Amino acid sequence: MKKNNRILFIILILFGFGLISAGQSVNKAKDYSRHLHILIPEIEYHDVFLPKKDTIFIHGDEYIDICLKNQLTTLYRRSDTAVAFPISSGTENIAKGIKTSTGIFTVQSKIRLGISRQFNNAELINWIGFNGNIGFHGLSGSGYYQYLGKRPSSHGCVRISREDGNTLYESVKIGTPVIVYEDEPARVLAFYDDKIHNSKSAIILRDNKHLMNNLDRRLENLYLGNGHLNNSFNLIFDNNTILKKLKIPVGEFKKVAVKQKFIPPATKYYNLASDNTRLSEKLKEISSPVNF
Repeated sequence: MKKNNRILFIILILFGFGLISAGQSVNKAKDYSRHLHILIPEIEYHDVFLPKKDTIFIHGDEYIDICLKNQLTTLYRRSDTAVAFPISSGTENIAKGIKTSTGIFTVQSKIRLGISRQFNNAELINWIGFNGNIGFHGLSGSGYYQYLGKRPSSHGCVRISREDGNTLYESVKIGTPVIVYEDEPARVLAFYDDKIHNSKSAIILRDNKHLMNNLDRRLENLYLGNGHLNNSFNLIFDNNTILKKLKIPVGEFKKVAVKQKFIPPATKYYNLASDNTRLSEKLKEISSPVNF
């Protein structure tokens, strides 16, 4: 009987120590949770965040910008210089005429003098093709000069003066990117800079139509406010990119969400209390999506 009482006494003592240990663990966990507001400081954001655009970065030294609304073409050079040329694009208001298509292309062909079999063997001076049978060219006469920079007047191509056409012809090469848009686009071109941009997390664009789903999804992410979250990879045109099948849409900037969700840099913290809950192993870095 005495032996049984001793065993019972020992069990009660051990059980009591267990309760004390468990209580200490719970208290330490509570202490740890009280410190979380210190470990994860509040982050202040601007009330207004300008919506981002989807940028294609260029390894080359120049690209062509065509604004159909302003009837203006601008040649941008990596040297921070830009040259503007008045143009006249395509219109549906003449027989067999079509609007010049918007999108992102590359120069596909160049020839000093082309002949249009479709339009009475018209001479196409300083031809620079970028979308199949659509491209820059001048004409032998000067009657079309009155429309340059003012309104569309061609059957689909981009008319340019012979003088400006010669300058543009000598400044670009096969593969030079071309962006064509009516209103402000959601996708733009910019020069790649090794000191700023990360090529390790990049998609080098090739002439592959299977990329269309990805490109469309990137625009949709911008429209839904998920550009920062889901468009993590840079898009790049390297010096070998020549597009013929792939026609990249430019999107519409007016559809881009004003507020884009943003993940702030991971917040590091220090273990301020003994952590029997092992939270410190699970929360080495803490970040969560917020509206920026």
